[in-house]
Amino acid sequence: MLKAYDHYRNAVTALKRMYLKEETGQTMVEYVMLIVLVALAVFLLTPNIKSAIVQVFSNTSSALK
Repeated sequence: MLKAYDHYRNAVTALKRMYLKEETGQTMVEYVMLIVLVALAVFLLTPNIKSAIVQVFSNTSSALK
């Protein structure tokens, strides 16, 4: 029974060591992915915003004539 406990404790310690180690390179990848997602969202929403702004100026111009 004691051997099983030691084996379990060693496995848990190894898992903790594996998941809690410092991974600085991973944060840069996450920031790049976030920037790409934001850029993609802006790119996809820009035509809608552009047409809405043009329509507002056209309506304003028509009203002033």
